[in-house]
Amino acid sequence: MSYSSKADIVLVLALTGFLPHCGDGGEPAAAESTTLTWDAVSDPDLAGYRVYASDSPGTYTQPGVSVGDTTTYEVEGLKRDTTYYFVVTAYDFMGNESSYSNEVSKTTP
Repeated sequence: MSYSSKADIVLVLALTGFLPHCGDGGEPAAAESTTLTWDAVSDPDLAGYRVYASDSPGTYTQPGVSVGDTTTYEVEGLKRDTTYYFVVTAYDFMGNESSYSNEVSKTTP
């Protein structure tokens, strides 16, 4: 299977709320986290997914974070008062990777 065509895969991302990390004394730390979820790809060649994040739309960190074949990922270490943009790709056992999913964004509190 080849993931080279945009028509091969469509992922839908959903963001859940941001969770503040707490420091040792119970005080909120400077970093935030959020959980990304997306629809699974039903393909026997699916090896896993990669999550890409950025604080600028359409420009993502390279390489993305490989999260295995799970459809949920908690993004940690996000700065407060910052808008983040996320996409997900799927990849097969040969290393072929899909196009980016739709982009979702979230602003940390």
